[in-house]
Amino acid sequence: MKKILVLTDFSTNATHAATCGLEVAIRLKTDILLYHTYPALPVAPVFTGGDIITETAEVIVNEATQYLLDLQEKLLELLKVRQPVFFPIITVLSDSGPLDINISHLQKKEMIEMVIMGARQGSALSHLLEGSDTRTVIEASSRPVLVVPPKATCSWSKILLATAFRPEDFAAINCLLEWKAAADIKLDIAHVDEIGKSDVASAIREIPFREKMDRLNEHQQLSYYDVRGRDVGGRLIRLCRQENVSILALIHYRRDLLSRLTGKSKTLRALTDQHLPLLVFPPELSLYV
Repeated sequence: MKKILVLTDFSTNATHAATCGLEVAIRLKTDILLYHTYPALPVAPVFTGGDIITETAEVIVNEATQYLLDLQEKLLELLKVRQPVFFPIITVLSDSGPLDINISHLQKKEMIEMVIMGARQGSALSHLLEGSDTRTVIEASSRPVLVVPPKATCSWSKILLATAFRPEDFAAINCLLEWKAAADIKLDIAHVDEIGKSDVASAIREIPFREKMDRLNEHQQLSYYDVRGRDVGGRLIRLCRQENVSILALIHYRRDLLSRLTGKSKTLRALTDQHLPLLVFPPELSLYV
């Protein structure tokens, strides 16, 4: 069974992200894994041989377990109130060690559909740019990562994917199409291109992408937009507002779309003022058969 991996540090924002994760799990018909990681614990040798966890470390483990169980109980109470058609199974797990390594190993063991985490402050985008934990998770994850800012609603009605029309981007589009079919989500596609950034090679690269998009539109009823100009970030913001977008999706290529969108301070400020959840796809998206 596929699972939503909800990362938590037991903060208010992380709890808010977990409640959003519950909505996602209900819509996509997946289970939930609540996960907390903490630094590697110190050990103390004993004269009889072997190692024992120090008393302080034991307290950390016990507190983490209790927090996870409390959060699990809170989500179960929400399920009782909502009485959805699909009831996700909610499990908990805590582990020590580096966050990136743990997530990578966990995604190899479990069928993780998506990773969800809260932004500690500001918007999801500011957390992506400035938050070390968020960047660590995105770099380590082979699955999409949803970053939920504190003021975001848990709506899952419309997703706007901003793409530079790379052939590799179709892995993200196919994933979104699966979610669209499973959860009745509205999907919009925005081709983002700055004036002066295009070249002959990129124009040629776009041809098969556009042809495939045209074929998809015949069956999927996708809304498609061209977002071009010197201020593509501002145009993308206005499009999100005009179309009542619930989630902004990006494909994370180093020094590519994301860096272009946030390259100017004015655009960065405008984007970070938006309290939309940000869905980030890795460039090499793992797929399940």
